[in-house]
Amino acid sequence: PDKGELARRATTARAQRTTVDAAPARRNADFQSAGPPISDRRFPSAGWKPATRRAGGPRYTYTTIMTPDDRDGARANFEYFSNEYAQALQAYQAIENQASTLMLMGYSDDLRQFIEQFLEMATRAKALAIEKGETNFAEWFGELVEKAEALRSGVAR
Repeated sequence: PDKGELARRATTARAQRTTVDAAPARRNADFQSAGPPISDRRFPSAGWKPATRRAGGPRYTYTTIMTPDDRDGARANFEYFSNEYAQALQAYQAIENQASTLMLMGYSDDLRQFIEQFLEMATRAKALAIEKGETNFAEWFGELVEKAEALRSGVAR
């Protein structure tokens, strides 16, 4: 397109952004709109920046906070640590629920071994969460480690 065509498109896009119509949801759902979503226009310093136009790709990208690769990595980290925490919580609850039974039956050595294995796994997951910058998961794994250490101290030798 020549400069005149680009100027006409920009003027049309500007007019479309400022026009109040009966179907704003349709315009907001369209990623080919002339700018960032309406809700993000309140924050002009947030970092919306024109991107190179690709066939079917977005016209604008959000560069300040995350790139698409970062979002995929963050989502993968969240899924990984969510699964790890769910397994750790389930394992801790199983150990806690069976602790009194195992001690009454004289299996305190086995119980201590289960707790040690749990502590090793939870400490490793906590260290990985800290390394990946997942502070909430690191804190939650830390709480499980503290509870397991308290349980371990209650097991007679």
